[in-house]
Amino acid sequence: MSIETINKFTEDVAAKAELQRVEMGRVALQDIKTLDRMLKESKDMAKENKKIGDKRFDAEDKRVDLQKEYEADERRWNLAKQDVDKVKADNAKRIEAADKKVAKELGVYKKSMEKYYKAYDVEVKMENEYNAQQQKSETFATRFTTAIKEFNNAAKALGVKVDTGKYTTAANIANRI
Repeated sequence: MSIETINKFTEDVAAKAELQRVEMGRVALQDIKTLDRMLKESKDMAKENKKIGDKRFDAEDKRVDLQKEYEADERRWNLAKQDVDKVKADNAKRIEAADKKVAKELGVYKKSMEKYYKAYDVEVKMENEYNAQQQKSETFATRFTTAIKEFNNAAKALGVKVDTGKYTTAANIANRI
């Protein structure tokens, strides 16, 4: 082999090695940009998870409070009905007063019942939103974890050790609700 052939071969090998190095750097930069974007998305996801979770728990608390009121009003209404039965045996005036009390308590009971069922409907809606958000978070966390693994594999293939702990932590946080 001539020196000229050896030099040409060496130049070709060096050029190909440079192209590979540039291409690998471009791939690594794109992977880092993707992970950074997903990191931001995970923070936004965590905020949305907390917001939806808080609304769900607020709706449940309101429904529980109204249920207590509803049950107390129902007990009073039932007692008022019992009073009617006792009073009917005594005299007509007392019957009329007791009937008015029953009507009043029934009105209060109906209002409480309406409030309770509205609160229940809100709770069910929030539960559905909570479940949808939870599914969305799980799907996102799976995508994020996969992206992290792919990035680690690409970095390992290049012989580079990269700390992806903050991305893994963010993926775990995004999955919590």
